[in-house]
Amino acid sequence: MLLNQGTNNQIKFWAIGAASILMAALGFLWLCHIVGWIDVYHKSLIIGGSIFFFISIIWWWWAVLKIAELAFLLNRTSEKFKEVRDDIATIRQDIKDL
Repeated sequence: MLLNQGTNNQIKFWAIGAASILMAALGFLWLCHIVGWIDVYHKSLIIGGSIFFFISIIWWWWAVLKIAELAFLLNRTSEKFKEVRDDIATIRQDIKDL
């Protein structure tokens, strides 16, 4: 990827975390259902749902901030390309003047 190493590590963290925590939670709920711990099952649904809700809020803000960072980088790159284009135009003019 063209992203910096910190962003790549964060993306891997979110991908692995999302898959592993979800599978662990579903496995625990399945175990509670099979064993017959209905009270634990219902409480786990409430606690797990709350945890996933708060994690989704954190992830959402992380994603929004990364998109803002990307927009800033694209804007800065566009400005640098304009500078290069202007420099090339100046060099062309200097060559014509020779």
